[in-house]
Amino acid sequence: MGLSRHSYKFNSTNTHSMSSRLKRMKFSSYSEYLKSARWKRFKLRYFKSRRKVCSCGSTSSIQLHHKTYVRLGREKFSDVKRMCYKCHKKYHKNKRKY
Repeated sequence: MGLSRHSYKFNSTNTHSMSSRLKRMKFSSYSEYLKSARWKRFKLRYFKSRRKVCSCGSTSSIQLHHKTYVRLGREKFSDVKRMCYKCHKKYHKNKRKY
């Protein structure tokens, strides 16, 4: 698969920062944020300017993976990466290896 390494490291500091940002935006969880109109608008803007294709070549079930939570709620396009469902699931399963 075409999984690339990310410079982002998942740790308790990043988790704490994400929790703080979510609370400030009035979201009780990350999954609630991902269902929000705010996130849906960002995805629409993102995919208007980019093809829905994963680095593995798949065009099926393309999702956006947060490489960082630093700007959660005010993401830049460089904060996310296109991934098919299969690669995204594999990445999170193996994230401790990155």
